[in-house]
Amino acid sequence: MDTVSFVVSTVCFYLLEFLQLSMLLRAVLSWLPLSDDNKLEAFVYSITEPIIYPIRALFDKFEGLRNFPLDIPFFVAFIILSTLSTILSHYG
Repeated sequence: MDTVSFVVSTVCFYLLEFLQLSMLLRAVLSWLPLSDDNKLEAFVYSITEPIIYPIRALFDKFEGLRNFPLDIPFFVAFIILSTLSTILSHYG
């Protein structure tokens, strides 16, 4: 059973690392002037938005954070992914 838990934690760790890299790519792509039909941007957004959206929905309940100039839900999602990745790296 130890092998199964190692494999599961390793796969989850690499999935979290992939999501973190996707989020970094999303941040970089947001700085570039791309066309509306850019397939790379659409792909990256389709991967990362399910992670960010629940946190964004939670933060939208706080009126003071709605018009904040930084995308706080993005940072919170990235910190959560980093924390989970760190926990899994110590577990495996």
